[in-house]
Amino acid sequence: MSRTTSHSRFDPAKLLLGLALLAVAGGLLMRTLGEWDLSYALLILAVPAALLLSGLVAAADRVLRVRRGRSNELR
Repeated sequence: MSRTTSHSRFDPAKLLLGLALLAVAGGLLMRTLGEWDLSYALLILAVPAALLLSGLVAAADRVLRVRRGRSNELR
């Protein structure tokens, strides 16, 4: 049996999005428990902001990888 090794490249956009959504979930939890006095609207608006920021980071990552000649890593 031959093993195929798949090399996963680091994706900063996914990391950023995951951390941002964890922060939103933590904020919602703290708000629900009454620990923080944040409006739900502010926490809910943080989700599209996290998606937008993640998209910008993904675009910048793609541009940098193409400029460095690592276009084979984009697949």
